[in-house]
Amino acid sequence: DQWRNFLQLAQRELDARLYVLLSDDYHCRGRLADGVLELFAQNAFAKGILEKDSDRLRVLAERQVGRPVRLQSSEGGGPVAQASPIDELMRFENVTFTGYILDC
Repeated sequence: DQWRNFLQLAQRELDARLYVLLSDDYHCRGRLADGVLELFAQNAFAKGILEKDSDRLRVLAERQVGRPVRLQSSEGGGPVAQASPIDELMRFENVTFTGYILDC
């Protein structure tokens, strides 16, 4: 999946602020395929950051795929990652799990 590979490269190459925004579906969703980097800002905060850093993101995507990339951005929408409710809670640093209760 080119988007996941793009996120791995972003983690190494970009500052933490931008990487965290890109990797959090609550702020940004994305897709990289067929020479197009699509970014879907989920809120005004994300939109502002993505607009400011659009050239950096396009250049990084071009490095990954080895050819020119067209950047498309919009508000809302985009692919939705399938995560379990537990995974969604675990993304918050202040949430700790000490055990599970199974209801059979």
